[in-house]
Amino acid sequence: MVHWITNNGIINNGITNNKQWIQTCCLTLLIFLGSNSKLLAEPYFAVDQGLDCSSCHADPSGGGMRNTYGNIFAQRQLPANNLTEYFSGNEPWTGKLVEPLSIGANARFSGRQLDIDDQDSSFAFGTDRVDIYLLAEVIPQLSLYIDQQVAPSGSLNKQAWLKLQLSDQFYVKVGKIMQPFGWRLEDDTAFTRSLTGINFNNTDNGVEFGYHNNNFVSQVSITNGAAGGAETNDEKQFSARISYIEQHWQVGISSNFNDGDSGERTMYGVFAGISTGPITWLAEFDQVEDEDNAGIEVTQQIILFEANTQIAKGHNIKLTVETLDFDEGNFEERQRYSVLWEFFPYPFTQTRIGYRDNDSDDSNSLFSANEFFIQLHTFF
Repeated sequence: MVHWITNNGIINNGITNNKQWIQTCCLTLLIFLGSNSKLLAEPYFAVDQGLDCSSCHADPSGGGMRNTYGNIFAQRQLPANNLTEYFSGNEPWTGKLVEPLSIGANARFSGRQLDIDDQDSSFAFGTDRVDIYLLAEVIPQLSLYIDQQVAPSGSLNKQAWLKLQLSDQFYVKVGKIMQPFGWRLEDDTAFTRSLTGINFNNTDNGVEFGYHNNNFVSQVSITNGAAGGAETNDEKQFSARISYIEQHWQVGISSNFNDGDSGERTMYGVFAGISTGPITWLAEFDQVEDEDNAGIEVTQQIILFEANTQIAKGHNIKLTVETLDFDEGNFEERQRYSVLWEFFPYPFTQTRIGYRDNDSDDSNSLFSANEFFIQLHTFF
């Protein structure tokens, strides 16, 4: 079943639209900034260290609850002040509650100033998202994982899956999952997350098969294609992601196919990352092809560039450039440019100050809105 959804839940002629259309700030003055150590357990950290997502997260596909290594890294290596005077007399937090249960949480709160042409600007405080994680490992080969969102819209299950480790390299995961596709960015408003429909707000029920070794990581999933809703036909959504990992660089390919009552969607993409001294770069290109039952076809091309550099311990500057283009039809190209300062003052804490400039000739003024925001993020 095809289910194309925007972040605000609107279906628009089968084409996924998003309030924030992305292209980001590409000030290459970053070349002379920073040091050689990198900050956080996002995709660019994995690129710099030659790791895959499962090195820091309980989910082998990445994102969500942090494992023991991810939690210790967040305490000892990530912050500007790691509070060694406190942790020297206490065991580091690893998420372990009691055997065999581990818990975790992730919460983001923000204040946002939105400027839209010909409208009064607005500033609002908000709760972006609060998640509670639970992991039960009765035996090393079997684990149950739950990601439950508790705010801002009440309780909502994001992920709930059972993973069976078949061997050191192979696993199978069943339940409500996020399909594998491209870089698993934390920002669900990025084009590569919102327009493809592969994001933390759009998980689906199905099965995932995974393979990990020193250099190759791959996942293949079969899901209902109903974004977690009730299935109404026999058609399924197929997703695949394969990456090759070396020290300081990674490259991969993704694909997705979803056929349903309202039409079909085919997606494929390439993604890569490389660390060049003080800067770690990410890039992704995705092509999204939609065809409805009337034979109307629309093709979207999405590009992401991101640069990260540590200007001091606990301080990261992130610049991104994202663009959306349509092969044909009455759609305008859209871009979003972003610059963010991310500060980790203490273990498990992050503040983010950012500015996003949206650019579009589209008649929808939201696609040309500018945004300033400050965000408090806690995670453990």
